[in-house]
Amino acid sequence: MKRHSPFTLITILLILISLACKLPEIVPVAPAPTDITTAIPPTQSPPDNNQPEPSATSLAPAETPTLLPPSLTPVELPYQPAGFVVAPGGGGSVILYDRNAQGISQFAAPDFFGDRSGFSHLVGSTSAELAQYELVYFSFADSSIMVTNLEGTRTLLDVENFFTMTGIPGDPFMAFTTLEYAESGLRSLLTVGEMNDLPTAAVALTVLDTDGFAVRPLAIEENNHEPVGFYYTSVPYGIGGDIVFEPRRALQYFDLTTFQTRQVLGIGTSPSGLSPDLTWLAYTSEDVSPLILAQFSSRGTPLTIPLLDGSDRGAGAAVFSPDNRYVAWKEGSGWSMSETPNFHATIRIATTNGEITAEIPDTLLAELVGGITYPWIEPVGWLDGETLLIGLRGDNWEDAYLLRVNPVGSDLALLVTGSFVSFIYP
Repeated sequence: MKRHSPFTLITILLILISLACKLPEIVPVAPAPTDITTAIPPTQSPPDNNQPEPSATSLAPAETPTLLPPSLTPVELPYQPAGFVVAPGGGGSVILYDRNAQGISQFAAPDFFGDRSGFSHLVGSTSAELAQYELVYFSFADSSIMVTNLEGTRTLLDVENFFTMTGIPGDPFMAFTTLEYAESGLRSLLTVGEMNDLPTAAVALTVLDTDGFAVRPLAIEENNHEPVGFYYTSVPYGIGGDIVFEPRRALQYFDLTTFQTRQVLGIGTSPSGLSPDLTWLAYTSEDVSPLILAQFSSRGTPLTIPLLDGSDRGAGAAVFSPDNRYVAWKEGSGWSMSETPNFHATIRIATTNGEITAEIPDTLLAELVGGITYPWIEPVGWLDGETLLIGLRGDNWEDAYLLRVNPVGSDLALLVTGSFVSFIYP
């Protein structure tokens, strides 16, 4: 079945939205101690960047790609995955791999294609028995949140107007958003709780937005495997067009201990990626923009990495390595929906102090898997501090591949076929 990418955008629509946007009303719902409405602080601009912008360094010629990935030597790093989960191109199941790309299990997952982030969460770790792994995912066919494991698939919760979900890596604690239309705008309801308690869990936060923006939870902060809060952004709901990067607006943090919301990035900025340990942040402006890096502890001194010449669609989709030494992201140029499609993308890798280490064009990645028309590429995460995983799809959405490369752009290889779903954690 051919499935089209959700990441295409009409630029004019984004500009109109950003000019006309109003601040959403945010209401802590339960178990908030009061019923007081919490409003987002006034519009803020991105932090000033007084540092000189780094220049891209010269790159060594790329090595000849190979279809046989070299073996991976385990390296102990904070937040380092122990494996990964992939959905085959045709959908309907998921395959669990260890970090050496050896299959360890396969679960049925009806109506799941693994082509969008925010629609699944893996529960379980390598320290537990294989039978304790469970994948939670949303089924559009059934309008339900499903759970699948070695024993089969079950319905966890029927959900109308589901939007997105996230969770603590490996843990059963999750947050998901449902939507409903109100006379004055679009209402987002965020429910949080343990996986098996979600059917009776209370809504923790309600956000009413008069411009039709929906709330997307991005990450849950935890302390000793206990949730303490979550980060979320807002995206325009129901739009179409030639979208490259999800048009996110601002970044908020909801504290689950005080039931208060604070603004991290103001209106006019777009969060691109958070590091696994939630100490680093990558973001852009809402318009075409270079990638900006900052530590949460020192956001007043961000670092801007200039766009490549010709990257007229901007930058986004940033992922940090487990040791926070590297960041990888995507830059785009051209249009997919023009009369003669001419969109191309480049995966760029840099140290978090701004030194460019690799630039990998989509043409090279497409060539690696035998040639693909109109390839769609994106960095999906780091398997360890030296191994970036890149997702690749063709114009036929069932043509899905997962590639690997090191931070300097060498050892580029096809890892497995299928689309990336999740990492497995120790």
